[in-house]
Amino acid sequence: AELKGTNCIYRFKSIDINHDGAVSLEEFKAIPHHRGYAEETFKSKDLNGDGSLTQEELCTAKGKGMHKRMGK
Repeated sequence: AELKGTNCIYRFKSIDINHDGAVSLEEFKAIPHHRGYAEETFKSKDLNGDGSLTQEELCTAKGKGMHKRMGK
């Protein structure tokens, strides 16, 4: 788990193009995404709904039920 966390920190820093400590939807969409669900994935990880992802939000394994929303 330690290695995965470290990898996620590096990934966060590489996605945070303007280095403001948060990943915007535009920054998030600029990288390839599994199955192409960038916006859905972003929304599921944006736990506080502020429109940006902190390192903690990006690196957590849990989201806000993305798979339930995608199944509608």
